[in-house]
Amino acid sequence: MLTLGGGALRRRILGSLILPWAAIIAAMAQEPLRVDPVKWEGGQMVTMKASWVGHSVLGEIWDAQGRSVRKVAMPPNAHHRISGGDPAYRDGAFYWVWRGLTTREEGEFAEEEVLIHRGKAWETHARFRHGKGVVHLYPLEGERFLGISMFPRMFESQGKSYPFAVLRRNAREELQVESVMDTGLQEPFFNAEGKRNYPSLVSTFMAPNVVATDDFLVFGADLGLFWVFDDQRGSLKRMVRLYSGVTDARLKQNDLFPAVLAFQPAQDGSLLISSRTEEAVLNAKGTLPRPVLPGKVEPGAPEVQGLVRQQQNWEDFIARHYPHVVWWRLDPKAGKVGGETPPLRVPDRLFTAQEVRDFNWRFKPNGDLQFYSLKEKAPEPTAEQLETLGFGTAKPSATKAKAAR
Repeated sequence: MLTLGGGALRRRILGSLILPWAAIIAAMAQEPLRVDPVKWEGGQMVTMKASWVGHSVLGEIWDAQGRSVRKVAMPPNAHHRISGGDPAYRDGAFYWVWRGLTTREEGEFAEEEVLIHRGKAWETHARFRHGKGVVHLYPLEGERFLGISMFPRMFESQGKSYPFAVLRRNAREELQVESVMDTGLQEPFFNAEGKRNYPSLVSTFMAPNVVATDDFLVFGADLGLFWVFDDQRGSLKRMVRLYSGVTDARLKQNDLFPAVLAFQPAQDGSLLISSRTEEAVLNAKGTLPRPVLPGKVEPGAPEVQGLVRQQQNWEDFIARHYPHVVWWRLDPKAGKVGGETPPLRVPDRLFTAQEVRDFNWRFKPNGDLQFYSLKEKAPEPTAEQLETLGFGTAKPSATKAKAAR
């Protein structure tokens, strides 16, 4: 059974949650990009939520006329796993990954539990047990999964660590590494000591955004890098850059500003992307130094509001100096990307951090775009979710868990 395990590791995992919920949202506004993925399959469109916090429905299927034909609830967090994500849809089934600890005779391990919903209920489909770290998993063909991790020693071959792997499910429902891959950059993602050679990519790998077309899985970075994987066997086909100035050398300096605002697959298999300008990516961090936040702040501490205000002021300053929104079209098969005509009646400039946070969009079944706010994207967590995150004392609800099945 997958559980949270001892309090020490739980405290380490929760160590980054240093502010109350509203402050976390504000402080993380320019941090990892989170895309609510869309998938087109069998003449229908599937929408999914990237985060389990604040949401009761994971996915919804829409017909060509825009009618909802099926909803799937978030899987119940019966054992209070500490995090969940990696939503996916393939061959009529939804996938979700819970993360926590498992204690067995040989010791305590971190573990990813892959759940599948084929139409009736959520079931455990596979598990991946490892040491300390986090692995993200996305379904491929034939019981294979694409694995992504920013942690060393998750995927190894001949003593070297890799950020990408193809894993296969065996008869015991365990995932085992079948092959490993690097990023295609000039240097390996991990050096010989297991440290990362490209610190600018930490936020990208911390919370991967992966969308699926008919033929490819595309892993997109907030700095404008896109890795294209074969949708069947998971092999890395190519990496595409939006910005020529985001060189390997700049990725090593950790001085780039996250600029991609959103990306989604269109029904024709291309990717539509919205972002800030290349000037913003390359120069925003040097325009005004970002406020230095302390390592830890106790929830409710007097200095919290001041820290949040500093962060918001910095984000507003960046937005005013780099307000322009640009649109792109990426062809995963050809590996080509070019400018795209902006959608009609959509703002071409965002002047405040709040406007940036509220600039979320996805496709509608008819191919138009639907925009939605941060409040709709990341609602306030429920009492049970707050308790799981360490900010409450709510008990699991058997009624809600039963309903979610």
